[in-house]
Amino acid sequence: MPVDISDRAAVFAMVQSIEGSFGPIDILINCAGIYDSAIPLLTATENEWDRILNVNLKGSLHLSQAVLPGMIARSSGSIVHIASDSAYDVIAGEGIYGISKMGCIKLVAYLTKELAGSGVRVNAIAPGYIKTAMTAHVWQDADALREAVKGIPLGRLADPSEIAAVAAFLASDVASYIAGQCLVVDGGRIAGRPA
Repeated sequence: MPVDISDRAAVFAMVQSIEGSFGPIDILINCAGIYDSAIPLLTATENEWDRILNVNLKGSLHLSQAVLPGMIARSSGSIVHIASDSAYDVIAGEGIYGISKMGCIKLVAYLTKELAGSGVRVNAIAPGYIKTAMTAHVWQDADALREAVKGIPLGRLADPSEIAAVAAFLASDVASYIAGQCLVVDGGRIAGRPA
């Protein structure tokens, strides 16, 4: 179902509709997010700031708030939000995006503390360069790709399926003792930096 996750009422209506048709939601994988071209913080407009944070951060909260009551009532559930290794990096022009993704990581930490004893786990993944439409400006440009890969110890961009596999792991019972964490999956790009 298409939905604007920055619209809280629309998110709650979507979740209600899904649960009405398919039953309880046991797992939420939130991979909705936006990234615009480079926007320096000194010249960023309020609209640019709001647009990115409303989707990347508030949208994560809306989705969590919509599915959590049911999960709490059933004493089980798993939420995985997709953040970004940009939360731990500082690249000129990516300030709003990086801040929104660090906010998502802190949201996961706070939700975990608030959900203590509920049986619900919340985690995040911080991908690096993944071969998606969002990074097409990198992998479709030979020079940009060469430059990006220089900083990745594994020497390549990830396939979306590699992130999906980590999300499936975090959502599963195999990861039953992992909560409030952000797993960086970036081929080693930010290796050695505090996370």
